[in-house]
Parts: sequence; structure tokens; C-alpha cells
Amino acid sequence: MPDSSFQVSPDTEVVLLLCARFGAEADSGLLPLTDAEYAQFAKWLRQEDLRPAELVVASSRAHLSDYRELERDRIEALLDRGGRLAFELERWTSRGLWILGRGDPGYPMRWKVKLGEGAPPLAYGVGKREILERGGLGIVGSRDADDATASFTERAATAAAASEMTVVSGGAQGVDQIAMAASLRAGGEVVGVTAEGVARLSVKSDVRDHIVAGNLVLVSAVSPGLRFTTWNAMARNRLIYTLCDYVLAVSTSEGKGGTWSGAVEDLKKRWVPLFVRSGPSVPPGNEALLRKGAIALTEAELSPCDRLRLSLEERAGTWTSEPARGNSAQADLPFPGASAG
Repeated sequence: MPDSSFQVSPDTEVVLLLCARFGAEADSGLLPLTDAEYAQFAKWLRQEDLRPAELVVASSRAHLSDYRELERDRIEALLDRGGRLAFELERWTSRGLWILGRGDPGYPMRWKVKLGEGAPPLAYGVGKREILERGGLGIVGSRDADDATASFTERAATAAAASEMTVVSGGAQGVDQIAMAASLRAGGEVVGVTAEGVARLSVKSDVRDHIVAGNLVLVSAVSPGLRFTTWNAMARNRLIYTLCDYVLAVSTSEGKGGTWSGAVEDLKKRWVPLFVRSGPSVPPGNEALLRKGAIALTEAELSPCDRLRLSLEERAGTWTSEPARGNSAQADLPFPGASAG
């Protein structure tokens, strides 16, 4: 059941002040720090031996005059949003949401290890956070799913559940939603990595039922109330891949779309073994990914369904490169002394 008593850590409160968007304020002209800007700022904090929470103290804030990468007035204005933050935190946590910074226990370790400084500064979510550490099978694909695509997706997600593999997907129409629904029907656990704010999705009755039952967790790098954008959807791809042990691309269009770009980035970064549906009548994009080095997976290989994990482990032996790592061992820590958990 969602925990309405969740407490945001003092350091993460300051990261929220710097990076979060608060409703209508998005139109005020005050721009929160981008992920890249915050990564640079966090590096400076480590160099100065400062924790984010210290920036609310006048003596520590004086150090901002030494930071030349961003306008001090902008950072000061962001830090002065404490009243609005208190209102938003009350609203979010009363609905069972949790918010974690990169230094908080429970922040997805896989993001920190594989993305390093590219890991999002904040993770917003609802549901059992432990599920985020279980790896599993990412299932991705086109929004337009024909009958053959839908059937393959359902079989793959059902097989994952039978093999006690968490299904990780993006919650979009088409393959994503088919995979998540099939896994939940089969009694499996599901992670939905959303391209919109989790507060918007968690109020839906069917979603809420599974969250309360403990077999669904939603997580996002965007503020809880924000709407879907194509940019967020593209950035979300790497978050899906780096939460998984394996990813299965069921259908894609060659050279365009989020499924294609996410798969190509994984083939380059070697985060996790990438499987692609193979067989008659698959889209040309699938064949193109196979030529680039993805591993073919046919429908016959989904049976018996409770052996999917073993089958993927055996087939992944052809994936010879090590998964990409973050830029440095300290890249996951936004401030000195932060927990790596």
C-alpha cells in the first residue's frame, strides 16, 4: 500500500528546489536546473565539500558566488521556493508518492551504476520501491501493435511472470500497456517508467488497485504533475534499459521513434542484452536491429513459459561486451558523505 507518511530527506528537498517544476510556475520564466546543469552543480558541491541542505544556510549560500557556470540570481531564486515546495510536498506525499535523490537509500542503484552523472537527480514514484532493484525483462515496442505483435507481447510478458521476472516498460499505448497488463494478469510484478508525472497516472482506479496490491510501481524522472512530452519519452528510454537485466524490443520502425532510438543507444552503450522479436512478418526495423547486433528471439522460444529466464541467460552468452558504467565511482553521489544505497 502507498505510504502517505514518507519523509523527503533535507538534501533531496534542496535538490527539488533546484530541479523540480511546480505546476503553473513552469510558465513564470524561472527555469529549474536541467539534469546536465545539476550534474555540473553537484560536482562543484563535492569539490566544495558542501551538502545540498547546507545551501539554505546563509553562510553556506555565500559560496554560490564562487560558482561561475550558472547565474547566482537564478540559483538563489530557485532556492527561495521553499513555501511552494512545502505545499507541493504535502500534496504529493498525501497521495502516497515518494521522492528520492541520488544520495538517498532506495534510489535505483542500477541507474547510479550504469548512468553515473547521467542518472536523473530525482526519482518520483508510487508503489513498492523494492521492485526497482529486482531487474527483470524490459518489454518495449511501437504504439501501433497489430495482432501478431500484441500476441507475441502477451506471451512474452506472461512467460516473464511465470519465470518470476519483473516486467519493466514505459506505460505507453501499444506494446508497453499490453505487456504490463499481461504480466499483472499472470500475477507478475511490473515497473512502469513513465514519461509524465506519476501523480497523473496513480489516480486511475485500475492502476491504484495494483499499486495497493503491491505488484506495480510507477517511477519517473519528471515532476509528479507534468504532462507527457515527446522529449521526456525519449529521455525515459535509457531509464527503462538500465533498470533491467534484459530488454525485448517487440516491434520498431527503422530509423525513427523512441523504440528505435532506445535500442540503438543500448547497442552502443551495451547496458543490457537486447533481444528482438524475429520470425515471419516482423517489421523491417526489427531486422535492422538484428543486423546491428541484437539477439533474435522467436515465438517458439517463449515456451515453456516458465523457462524464459533460463533461455535468456543462455542466449545472452553471445552478448560479449560489459555494460557501460558511469563516468566515475563517485558519479552517483551528489554530495559528500551521501549513502550509496
